[in-house]
Amino acid sequence: MKINSYRDWYWHILLLFAVVIQLWPLFFMLSTSFKTMDQIFLSTLNPLPAKPVLDNYLYVLKNLPLVQYIVNTLLIASSITLAKIITSILAGFAFVYADCQQYHSC
Repeated sequence: MKINSYRDWYWHILLLFAVVIQLWPLFFMLSTSFKTMDQIFLSTLNPLPAKPVLDNYLYVLKNLPLVQYIVNTLLIASSITLAKIITSILAGFAFVYADCQQYHSC
């Protein structure tokens, strides 16, 4: 891909800036997960941990019912998706036949 004009450069720089803004919270979240509690509350604007630790991950794996949380999430997400599909099908059916009766072209 060739970038020739100033306008092309402008859009590429603008889109690159938008990507950085979108990915910053994910990077910040991931880097914060490797900090200790003291580091988290000491300097909130520093994204990089002084000394990375895995204690937070070990705590979650040992003390929380992670599998149950994942099953609950999948159950709720799939039931909501199924309900939205059913209501969308019914709404589409109603829109088609409402239009059909209005123009008497059934």
